[in-house]
Amino acid sequence: MPKERADLKEWVSESDENKEHFKQCLLKYDQTHSESFDASLAFQSFLRHTNRKNKAQQYRFRDLYRYAAIFCGLVLLGFMGWHFSEKKSTLVRSDLTTAKSPEKQNDIQILLPDGTQQKITEKNKQTITNAQGAVVANANSSTLRFTAGDVTEEELAYNEINVPYGKKLKIELSDGSVVWLNAGSRFKFPQRFIATEKNRTVYLTEEAFFEVAKDKEYPFIVSTGGIEVEVLGTKFNVSSYATNKAVATTLVEGAVALSINNGSEAKTFLKPSEQARFDTKSYEFSKKMVDTAIYTAWIQDKLIINNLSFTEILRRLERMHDVEIINNSNNFSTEMFKGEFTDEDIKTILTTMAISVPFNFIIEGRKIAITDK
Repeated sequence: MPKERADLKEWVSESDENKEHFKQCLLKYDQTHSESFDASLAFQSFLRHTNRKNKAQQYRFRDLYRYAAIFCGLVLLGFMGWHFSEKKSTLVRSDLTTAKSPEKQNDIQILLPDGTQQKITEKNKQTITNAQGAVVANANSSTLRFTAGDVTEEELAYNEINVPYGKKLKIELSDGSVVWLNAGSRFKFPQRFIATEKNRTVYLTEEAFFEVAKDKEYPFIVSTGGIEVEVLGTKFNVSSYATNKAVATTLVEGAVALSINNGSEAKTFLKPSEQARFDTKSYEFSKKMVDTAIYTAWIQDKLIINNLSFTEILRRLERMHDVEIINNSNNFSTEMFKGEFTDEDIKTILTTMAISVPFNFIIEGRKIAITDK
């Protein structure tokens, strides 16, 4: 949606009158939470004030509000249903309860080779030590960093990190490679990579983004979901959720080779902006060109929805916000959506979605129930 964003920015910047009009529209929308508010009429009002009606008519109503909020300095999120332009636009009132104070979230856990288990906190500085008190990693507010240290070891010793729902973690491996772990992921990796090994192999469950340090002599291999992703130095995202029944590898920069963990020497190669999907049932690869920003947005706390079903969106929200969503509505479980959210809480996201497809939801602690309107 960059074109729409650019067009709207240009229109808002054309005059103070345009900017003020958007401010007023947003204020009215934000303050009016009753069925007396007709979004369709508000949209038509906006069209009457634009000098580019033909272009403006291509925008979905909530996208306009989202982009306007960016340039008017108002906090309001936009969301659009895939078929929204064909539906009557009305604001739907959701049955909301004030969310109770959530219970303390689970901490990120690291299991060291000697059996020592520690929590990784969100403090500005933290030191990870083993059973003997030796420092194995240091953490600041953004990165957990493992140092090469003594490289005379003859056997690999693996750490394992578990990231709970609602959390993410950025780590720097001993070779300088950087890994972003998404919510709900598990990552197993050597404390130090050693010269006697031919490869730098790590193991992933769920999702991570890799920025691999180049080393021609020691290829970096990610083992996940029945496949291996081999690289020398590159940037890519791997998504291996069991619920998706497919492993998706999205290449941002460099080159990767994918192979199946069944002894076969056949490999599938990717170029930048290509995505390979491995079907865990048919054991086959498929490739396509994609917008890589969609698949790496989670690193910046963004949720970019590109033709996802309502059910798939709810699964992502559960992982991102550490909640349990019980969907008791079947009216639009397979309807496809597009939209974008940036660092928004779960209540805001669901409230905005309920504008496109009418449903009620009740929040009680970390449990959310969705019912038909």
